[in-house]
Amino acid sequence: MADWQEQTYYQILEVAQDAGEHEIHEAYQRAKATYSTESPALYTMFTPNEAQQLNRLIEEAYAVLGNQRLRLAYND
Repeated sequence: MADWQEQTYYQILEVAQDAGEHEIHEAYQRAKATYSTESPALYTMFTPNEAQQLNRLIEEAYAVLGNQRLRLAYND
């Protein structure tokens, strides 16, 4: 996930812009599991602060893309 701080919410969750709700939810679950702050592999990739920021960004991306009204506003 290179330059994750500059990616769109779609890129953060690794889904296409036309992804359905189910696909977005699955991508969110996958991202949470992959970048969990409890993952030993994460410590070799990110500092604790970066890991926290990444997890906040994953939550934010899902909060927007998982809500149809917010997603439409985000896409505009």
